[in-house]
Amino acid sequence: MASVGFSFIFSWLLMLLVLLTFLIGGNVYTLLCRPWATGQLLEFLETPGLFPELNLSVSLGIKDSNMTLSSLYKNCKNNDSLWNTLHWGETVSLDDVLNISKYTQEIDSTLNKLNISVNSPDLLTEKQKHSLRDLSSENGPLNLNFTGALQQINQNMTQKDLSEFAEQLDNLANKIVSVAWTECFNLPSTSLFKLSPCVTL
Repeated sequence: MASVGFSFIFSWLLMLLVLLTFLIGGNVYTLLCRPWATGQLLEFLETPGLFPELNLSVSLGIKDSNMTLSSLYKNCKNNDSLWNTLHWGETVSLDDVLNISKYTQEIDSTLNKLNISVNSPDLLTEKQKHSLRDLSSENGPLNLNFTGALQQINQNMTQKDLSEFAEQLDNLANKIVSVAWTECFNLPSTSLFKLSPCVTL
């Protein structure tokens, strides 16, 4: 019983909130949203004499007197550029501003006033030049005798002929019956160093 009493006491607040929401929301939708969508709101704002200070051509400094809020809105809605929408091409001539021929005389006079002097660059100091001359002289470090080193390289470093040793290993592998040992010895003769895990001499 007490809950019914509390609901009657406080429900008028909820009803008042719903009433205000409908009154404000309905009128805003009817008076603003619908006319905005149809364009009637912009036409109402453009009514001559209603807002005398709302003259876009005068306030933006545009020569075209036909500019209205609705035309501005339609151009923006059609994704036209701001340059074309505000008719700035009539106020500022891009051909005149971007014409480089009227700046060439000023550029030429500025370049003629410049005085650029380039001295001969010194790439090497005297000490570096002396070091290069020493390298190229007859007794310099670049004139070495490589004959002794070439003789050492040409000497045979192994005691046995490796091709004969590879043939002996192939023959030994053919004689062994065990499969594991046969696989170990059937290596290519070029990879003799891989044999060490199988046989230790």
